[in-house]
Amino acid sequence: MKTLKKSMVAVLFLTTLFVSAYGSTPYIKVTSYDLKKFFVIIKNTDSSKVNVVLKDGNNFSLYKETYINSDEYLKGFDLQSLPDGEYTLEIENNQRIEMFALSIINNKLSINKDSRLVIHKPSINQNGNKVDVALQKLQEAPLKLSILDNTNDIIFEDTLADNGNLTKRYDMSRLGPGSYTMRIDIAGKLFSQSIRIQ
Repeated sequence: MKTLKKSMVAVLFLTTLFVSAYGSTPYIKVTSYDLKKFFVIIKNTDSSKVNVVLKDGNNFSLYKETYINSDEYLKGFDLQSLPDGEYTLEIENNQRIEMFALSIINNKLSINKDSRLVIHKPSINQNGNKVDVALQKLQEAPLKLSILDNTNDIIFEDTLADNGNLTKRYDMSRLGPGSYTMRIDIAGKLFSQSIRIQ
């Protein structure tokens, strides 16, 4: 484990900031070079911060970085000390999470661009006893919504599948006063927000 941590600390690091005028859609590119090296390029993110996380096949974070208030991010990663196996690169901003499948086979890195998964984060807004949930472009990823009481027991579940935009209103007036949690599971990623009913 110490060797693995040391190798991740010794990751090849390049950061370049540019002042650019792009549209509001983030541009994210992950491209390999050499045997076990790759670049991450992120442009035009409106987010105040972006998280970049590399995980192994057991979902253990090998490397994590947060960068703040940058129009462009460029970083090189050297995975020379990692063994053959499956890895995931996650890039998260305020609006979405993009996941890339990485494989090291026979000491050579490959990036499966066809397996790229984009998860748009849901918007949860409370207005009195009504809660509105909005989500853009589910891309056929299953969505499971749960409402939990203050003891974390599930008191309501709703499963939705859609490949377009989703907007749904939940009337929580039948619930007693107190604190609740609205939790949304999209392709294994959990998003939650506290709801208070008067």
